[in-house]
Amino acid sequence: MALDQITIGKFSLITRLSQKALRLYDERGLLVPETRDHCTGYRYYTRAQIIRGVSIKTLCGIGFPLMRLI
Repeated sequence: MALDQITIGKFSLITRLSQKALRLYDERGLLVPETRDHCTGYRYYTRAQIIRGVSIKTLCGIGFPLMRLI
């Protein structure tokens, strides 16, 4: 695993977004993991994606509709 690959669990802790929310955002194209392991299906994020994750968390926290973020 490359140094810049962050597992969904660690990314969840860093951004304070639940893993369930991250999977939903992936499905909707809002926050798609940088890579995905073809064998396991594990999602890997990068440090650069942390800013977007925190922004999404903040906007949702103040009541911004999720569909408007897409």
